[in-house]
Amino acid sequence: MEKMQRNFGIGEVREAGDNIVEASLSSEFPVERVRGKEILLHNESAVDLSRAPLPLLASHDTRDLPVGIVENIKIEGGKLRGSLRFGESQKAKEALADVKSGILRSISIGYLVQKTERGGDSYKVTRWQPYEASLVSVPADPSVGVGRSFNIQQMEKTMDKNDIMQAQKRAMEELETLATNGSDAEALDAKKRELSDLDARLAVLDDLEKRRAPADKVPGIGAPAAAPAIREGEVRVLAPGDKLADVCRRDLVDGIKPEDLSLGRVLRGLVTGEWSGAEAEKRAVMAEGTSSLGGVLIPAPMAAQVIDLARNQAIVFRAGASTVSMTANTLKMCKVTGDMSASWREENAAITASEMSFDSLSFTAKALAALCTISIELLEDAGNVNGLIENSIAQALALELDRAALFGSGVAPEPLGLNGVTGVQSISMGDNGAALTGYSPFTLAMQRLYEKNATPGSFVFSPRTWAALEGLVDTTGQPLAAPASFAGASKLVSNQIPNTLTQGTASNASSIFTGAWSNLMVGMRTSLTLEASRVAGADAFSKMQVMIRAYLRADVQVARPDHFVKIVGVIPA
Repeated sequence: MEKMQRNFGIGEVREAGDNIVEASLSSEFPVERVRGKEILLHNESAVDLSRAPLPLLASHDTRDLPVGIVENIKIEGGKLRGSLRFGESQKAKEALADVKSGILRSISIGYLVQKTERGGDSYKVTRWQPYEASLVSVPADPSVGVGRSFNIQQMEKTMDKNDIMQAQKRAMEELETLATNGSDAEALDAKKRELSDLDARLAVLDDLEKRRAPADKVPGIGAPAAAPAIREGEVRVLAPGDKLADVCRRDLVDGIKPEDLSLGRVLRGLVTGEWSGAEAEKRAVMAEGTSSLGGVLIPAPMAAQVIDLARNQAIVFRAGASTVSMTANTLKMCKVTGDMSASWREENAAITASEMSFDSLSFTAKALAALCTISIELLEDAGNVNGLIENSIAQALALELDRAALFGSGVAPEPLGLNGVTGVQSISMGDNGAALTGYSPFTLAMQRLYEKNATPGSFVFSPRTWAALEGLVDTTGQPLAAPASFAGASKLVSNQIPNTLTQGTASNASSIFTGAWSNLMVGMRTSLTLEASRVAGADAFSKMQVMIRAYLRADVQVARPDHFVKIVGVIPA
């Protein structure tokens, strides 16, 4: 069965209660489809109402709860009519108010096509089943009473980017249904052509969008310049909001755009040898070369997108850690260890000299790898495996980057994390640790940073510490009010901060970190190697599994250790 959607005006709106609206839902107005004009027959034998009442959604968003239901559905005068009964949620009340005021005037019916009859350049749907209705902000069907001058073909010609993206999503869902059911081959080919047309239209709009600078829209205000590509030997420090993909952006072989590529499709082609639908990925990765174990080197602009995914998920980057893009295996940078000072002077008097001291930061790229297993069947058949693989790799890399940046041992091959860096200020909860009973350790930590001319940033702690803070109460048993400085501070929770640290006789201690996080610097090569094997591991071959290994190279350095404070010896109450 083919899933379809059709947009109509809500039509003759009649209030039937405080939260009920009577509305026309659909008609036999012909709608232009790829296979010709589609006419939905409206009679008792044509409309299957076995799913009634229908959920009433907002813009076909199935991820959200319905704003109501469509009930009392009946066929009258060649039209499908029903009662829209809205719920009590705030979103439902807002939708009802917009319908009554005429702001929301259109409804979209989702239906399954069960039987059709062809005739000339049109076809009749002789059996169909509505399964949901959605309030939408698109023009209406002229046969239902609102927007009578509307022309469907004109609408399709003047679709904006959002319209095309929504149509593209619907076309993919319908194509998936057709392919899964193995139904009408003609319908399958037609839907593929429709999707191809939408893809082409969207690509043109994307290209035009890139050609038009924001400066065109606001005279006298220049658009922010795109970051130039990193040159060999250049050092670029990125703030959390900056994208590594932007600074190492370049078009690949044959003009391929990095954002058009998928790591999942690369992996599927690498394992199965079938590159159909992934020809661009094949050309891009093969132009970069292969690893010694038969893997592929992911092009830097494509790899940077995966690395950016990892950065977005890592707590230290969310706190404000900087990223240093490394174009070689080693990188040396200068850091300030003592600030310059200024002084007032009399006329003709000598300026008082001050010492500004420097030291070096040396990054050495170390391998960070992620390994996982996936069945060959899942890799070949699952439609959403592409994004899942990218996110899974990014999450694994992010977790280990967090752990190494905070608690790395410094013993090869691990970087040295913040916890072990000499010069980081420390506040102890006691020789044998102590439980948190108030917010004074946090206030003291911020004081220590201010005394070093550093601005306190996020507090990062374990889930157990978060729960202890949430459970603090005053002498009357009420939640303990936090001082404004702590209440307004950013707080981040990381499972990479252990609750098994040793503090004197305690072996269940944890730590809390805060500081000027931009001084925590993660050097990263803009390369990612992806390898897959059907024979690695003890029984991967017999279980028809694939082992996937992805690795990048990174290092961690701290520019100003005294701009960080760690609170150590936090134990449970």
